Amino acid sequence: MQGRTAIIEMARASGLVLAGGAEGNDPMNATTRGTGQLIVAAINAGARKIIVCLGGSATTDGGLGALQAMPSKARLRG
Repeated sequence: MQGRTAIIEMARASGLVLAGGAEGNDPMNATTRGTGQLIVAAINAGARKIIVCLGGSATTDGGLGALQAMPSKARLRG
């Protein structure tokens, strides 16, 4: 985190390497939950601006797992 800006690399939390590589990946069951957990951790660390880099994802959930990992959507407003 730099200042109050957090940069999250989705591939580090929900990428092919973590899902077993191209051969071991099960994209229908892979989730973006880890990305959501990193977003929550950034907020808890004081981030006011969060940039999520999306390249390298191994998921097909459209970000639903990330949203489900966030306990309260209201606190993300503003």
